[in-house]
Amino acid sequence: VLQQNPTIAIGGPGANALTQAYVGELTTVYSEGDRVFVQADLDADVKRINLWGSDAASTAAAVDAFVVHGYLDELLRRIWRFRMETLV
Repeated sequence: VLQQNPTIAIGGPGANALTQAYVGELTTVYSEGDRVFVQADLDADVKRINLWGSDAASTAAAVDAFVVHGYLDELLRRIWRFRMETLV
């Protein structure tokens, strides 16, 4: 199911098997040193995101960065397509 839908994995590769699976495949689009990471592939047909850090506080900072720096808005813009005829 995950391979057919946009996916956001939260948590470090040691704690989240999905993050581990994607960590080598996704581009790091935001980082703070070696502690906070936002990785993404927003150009693929199926969008994938990793949000993680070196500890719980750093992971929370990655989630915050994902929202604050506009990556969430960009993800939603790319996956939500409204058809005008359905708004009648």
